[in-house]
Amino acid sequence: MPAPQKFIVDPEQFVSSLRTAIEAGGLEADHLSVAAPVEQYRDRLDIKDRHEVTVTDGHLLTSWRVASLQELFRGNEEPPPDIDKYPEDYVPLFWFVEKHVVAMAHLADVPTDAQFEEWYSNLRRRPDGRSLAPFHDYLWQVAALLLGIYPLSRAQFEGLFGALARSPSTWRMGYSSRNYVQYLRRNFG
Repeated sequence: MPAPQKFIVDPEQFVSSLRTAIEAGGLEADHLSVAAPVEQYRDRLDIKDRHEVTVTDGHLLTSWRVASLQELFRGNEEPPPDIDKYPEDYVPLFWFVEKHVVAMAHLADVPTDAQFEEWYSNLRRRPDGRSLAPFHDYLWQVAALLLGIYPLSRAQFEGLFGALARSPSTWRMGYSSRNYVQYLRRNFG
């Protein structure tokens, strides 16, 4: 019998404000993602307030207000020492973030590897730091939903986003390269 997965989607583990929002919106809890507003006719993200997260189950939408990422941290568990190797228990967390990147890879302004590296690193070091760009705000919202769904400590979050920051760094071949997104699109898109 396989070992039970560490990170599963369990509405009982959701932060209460997220659970309330999805129940009020009538969303199915097992397929949640961030719905990003896009400027009409421009193929660019149009996030007015990153604290107002639009959550979807693929059919319905609801709004979830998040004051800060730091208030969503839960527990004091440490990440595994091999987190850079995407350990099996953590694959659902990496996938959760990177599937959102793939979903936005069609936009006119696909971020560079250097930008992804900076944004992931910034989220790791200063989760509630200032906005750097609309795509950074989108990643902030994705991080909020991740933390709302899965009970992660600050250390686990930092480990996860540290590993995510090193991934585009691995693919980078100059300041303007976009190999990270191409890799994700080719393998998961």
